[in-house]
Amino acid sequence: MNQQEHINYLWQSRTQYQQNLYQLLGQQANYAAGEVPLRLLNQIAAVKQHLRGNTIALRKFGIEVDDSLLKMQPPPTMQTAAPTPPPQNNTTVGRDHIHIDVGQGTIIGDPTINVNQHATPTQEPINHSVKRTRVQPLRIGPMHVHIMGLIVFGICMMGIGFLGSLYNLLSALQGIGSGNWLTQSPFGLQPFFMLLLILLGLLTFPYGVWLHRFRFLRIGWLRRNLEAGLSGKVYLTQITGTCPRCQGKLTLTELEKDGGNKSTVICYRNPGQHQWEFDLTELPALA
Repeated sequence: MNQQEHINYLWQSRTQYQQNLYQLLGQQANYAAGEVPLRLLNQIAAVKQHLRGNTIALRKFGIEVDDSLLKMQPPPTMQTAAPTPPPQNNTTVGRDHIHIDVGQGTIIGDPTINVNQHATPTQEPINHSVKRTRVQPLRIGPMHVHIMGLIVFGICMMGIGFLGSLYNLLSALQGIGSGNWLTQSPFGLQPFFMLLLILLGLLTFPYGVWLHRFRFLRIGWLRRNLEAGLSGKVYLTQITGTCPRCQGKLTLTELEKDGGNKSTVICYRNPGQHQWEFDLTELPALA
């Protein structure tokens, strides 16, 4: 997907979000103050959050967008807005300059990422800025590690380790049968090396499969993350930010919720109350 196709996709998504927001606000107008269902409030908050992320993505391309929709309140009647055509983003590269034409009124937005708290019936979600403060390609020598490389490497290591262990076992049994079991011991250095290969494969293969499916893996003991880019290349990243409530440091960690571990943004100064569920899709995709 080239740059213009990406802009068209974002613009079409924004039009759909706007129509959904108009419809939800129209439903909210049918209720008296204080009687709006929590489900409807959460749906409105979710659509507004999608619009915020869409605004950030478009502004990264230098596209001016109106974010007044995020402050809208339900009027007595609501009309569905007609879709507007996506803006064109034409880039001209000269000998001594680069000119980007994105239409009238271009602005460059703030590339920070919003992570929202769960909405409550009495307030809008509070936004928290987090970003990648470290992006380091995962390399083996000069080679940038790829997802499929992890998967294939894991399978090969497990296969070699299993076949080597089987060979050592058969050699040991043959040595016992011939009376030379001391020279064919299954507890030597070679069987230990085969076991290490199996363990290495059991580590890298699941990592590769997980990254292929979810593109993100939290490594708690390293306090870092493994992320896969759009091309499948693997990166070692760190995600931090500043808490808007107390200006403390935000960090990403794993917390046990709903019977499983979930990646959560927490504040060092008040981790018990200042914490929000982490959404990887709000971060810019890696290459």
